[in-house]
Amino acid sequence: ATNQPSKGTLLFHPGAPGALRKQFVTRHAHILWSQVGKGYDIVGFDARGTGESEPKVSCFTHMTAGGKLTNNPRYTHATFMHNTVLDIGYQFPLNVTTQELRQIILPQARAVDALPRTQHLKYMGTTSVVRDMEMIKAQLDGKDAPMQVLVSLQPMSR
Repeated sequence: ATNQPSKGTLLFHPGAPGALRKQFVTRHAHILWSQVGKGYDIVGFDARGTGESEPKVSCFTHMTAGGKLTNNPRYTHATFMHNTVLDIGYQFPLNVTTQELRQIILPQARAVDALPRTQHLKYMGTTSVVRDMEMIKAQLDGKDAPMQVLVSLQPMSR
């Protein structure tokens, strides 16, 4: 915060899986301050497995189907997910009995559960991010301080 005393810490989360929070805040704090005022300490952090956190998780290479390098990490992610339950979601008719619905959804759920996992992935995800944010807040502002989170679902304008 450039205004003192600080109103507290504002944790920034850009809202996209794998987004680099620490890097964004370092580069664009002025944009955030223009949105919330200069009375807050703005903190970005890299969620587990991303950015500068350890251990790193890299699920996809930066290779196109033709073997060429690309700077678009979503290219291979999109290829991997194409036409899977992760891409199209669970599909079932609306007028079915509970038993019929179970027979349709269960195989799809099992397909998702069968996806490869590492020992680290079970500690990564929304729940872990929220717990980490709570720990950061407690360390910076105290255990009983309210948690203030800025979640960006759209690009912030400059």
